[in-house]
Amino acid sequence: MPKAVSIRQIEGKPGKVYYPLEVVKLPEPKPKDNEVVVKITAAALNHRDLFIRQHLYPGIKFGVPLLADGSGVVVATGSSSEAKKWQGKKVIINPGSGWKDDPEGPESPAGYAMLGGTRLNPLGTLSETVTIDAGELEEQPRGLTAIEGAALPLTGLTAWRAVMTKSQNAKPGHNILVTGIGGGVALMALLFASAAGANVYVTSGSEEKISKAKTLGAKGGVNYKEKDWAKKLVAQLPTERKTLDAIIDGAGGDVVDQGIRIMKPGGVIVSYGMTLGPKINYSMAAVMRNIDVRGSTMGSRKEFADMVKFVESQNLKPVVSRVVNGIENFDGINGLFEDMKQGMQFGKLVIEISKEGEASKLKADLDVCSHLQSSSTSNHAALAMNASTILMCITAKLTRTESRTPKQQAALQLCTPQFTLFKSNKLKYECNYCCETKASEDFVSSAYLPWTCQPHLTGTDRVCKLCLASAISAQLDCKRLLDVGCPACGIAWEPVDLRMFVSRKDMQRLEELDQKAQSQVYVPEELPDQSTLDDLLARGARLCPCCLFPFVKLGGCGSMQCAKCNKQFNIAYAAVIDDGKGNRAVEVDEQLNIDIW
Repeated sequence: MPKAVSIRQIEGKPGKVYYPLEVVKLPEPKPKDNEVVVKITAAALNHRDLFIRQHLYPGIKFGVPLLADGSGVVVATGSSSEAKKWQGKKVIINPGSGWKDDPEGPESPAGYAMLGGTRLNPLGTLSETVTIDAGELEEQPRGLTAIEGAALPLTGLTAWRAVMTKSQNAKPGHNILVTGIGGGVALMALLFASAAGANVYVTSGSEEKISKAKTLGAKGGVNYKEKDWAKKLVAQLPTERKTLDAIIDGAGGDVVDQGIRIMKPGGVIVSYGMTLGPKINYSMAAVMRNIDVRGSTMGSRKEFADMVKFVESQNLKPVVSRVVNGIENFDGINGLFEDMKQGMQFGKLVIEISKEGEASKLKADLDVCSHLQSSSTSNHAALAMNASTILMCITAKLTRTESRTPKQQAALQLCTPQFTLFKSNKLKYECNYCCETKASEDFVSSAYLPWTCQPHLTGTDRVCKLCLASAISAQLDCKRLLDVGCPACGIAWEPVDLRMFVSRKDMQRLEELDQKAQSQVYVPEELPDQSTLDDLLARGARLCPCCLFPFVKLGGCGSMQCAKCNKQFNIAYAAVIDDGKGNRAVEVDEQLNIDIW
């Protein structure tokens, strides 16, 4: 019987209680004519799941699986042709049901329900399997891993409706503010609006999150904890368009009070949630400026399909903050909920329920069932195996011969055209650049890659160490150091990241370019009187490059801290000039202006 995770009822008032997790057993899946059975690979959290555990969400039900986001593989189907076409495919699940295509809202509001933890729709993705109508599936976008696929559905759908359907301002040249960057919906809103050509700006209480958002396409950002954040945001807007066209908000708070000051007349505020409080202030000033406040929640089946198509066409990837493994790993799962409570996440929090398997890492298709159905070897023993047994075989550690059962070995003999096994029992991959098959140790480990490039350089854009070093070397020949970085997505890397992959020969070039990229100090060639110069020359004095305060180095390493301005620097950057007579001296006039260039 498949396992799932639900909440267990304990005494407590809404908002004060925190329901513990428990494992429940589900009936064996028996799909109806138009239903399919999805073996869940990964599931992801949303804020509604935290609210369910706090009893702040309507209609919760104990004993049913949690979570609405999930990805997996179809392992069994009903008898209809619509259901059968999904056999063996990697899919993501529509997180809601009962809303077809009306842009205004669900055709029958009472019939619309989200997956996970409620009476209206007792299905949930924190489960080993989900039996669901075939019409609620979309193929997992090419280029996404199962973990990234699980991170997409609800956040992607909510962001798509807020940005594309409700704001109607995701256009080239328009300015859009996304508040509370770091959450899954806010990050997807950033990706969607940027891909559509808009100038996207963000707010956060964390400077680190703002910096990360800029690497994902944000033009700028401000800290909402600062009282004058709106004024600082205006300074970052383009000269030719100094107002916001839309605000995409999921927090509430003072966004309307502050936002109307910098919005164009007729601007749009889209609210998809209020995590900071259950209300926002809509003042007369907003009325006089014709500012619209539009509510937006979830999305229709049509919007879900449109969103998935856009993600694939634009090669977008959901941002994943943290992943834990195992459906019964309550310590790890509770840790993800704690991240959400504390606002520590930057992106989605994902639970990997079943491994994609070594076969998927070797670019296997995983539609083993359809492979067996089309096989002409009708009397082969493996043909008698059901879909779940075959999936178990594929997700096993296939490179360990001693761990295979006879049934697994039989299935492997049919499936070997789909992937590669080696006598060495070591995994081998194909580099997407040189197209050579190499051992896993010849490829770049995700541990050494910048976090923004980890998913694709170890997945869809897998690159070997040699090709990565060659790509960086070529960039050093024709680019500024500040532009050198990922050969796939073009994001610039820090020099400390580049050093991990360059050859010994290129290391010297990298160090030279890094030195040249540092700020430099220019000291005007004006000299004090000769007696002062002589005294300073005799003592070997130099100047602080920040405030020009003179100092004498008595010993130790080159690291210094100025006694006047407290700035730290290296003695190699201390100001030194020539007195015109072949002697080296320092400039001691503290009133001189210096230029940093």
